[in-house]
Amino acid sequence: MPGSHERVVQAIIDCRSSTCGSVIYPCEDCGESPVVARCCGHCHGPVCQQGKAESWLARQLERPLPPMTSG
Repeated sequence: MPGSHERVVQAIIDCRSSTCGSVIYPCEDCGESPVVARCCGHCHGPVCQQGKAESWLARQLERPLPPMTSG
């Protein structure tokens, strides 16, 4: 397997694990501070890029089709 593929697979495996680190989000209302695992942010990661892919698809579906030409 090419090294670039191995790096993609490893990034996806490490996604949302302690390998990518974590962030603490303190709640101003209740005072709790949940620890949230960071994502890998890799462009091939299904977790990291799902929102961007859905957003792109929605924009593409809103674009008008070019007018048909007879030919």
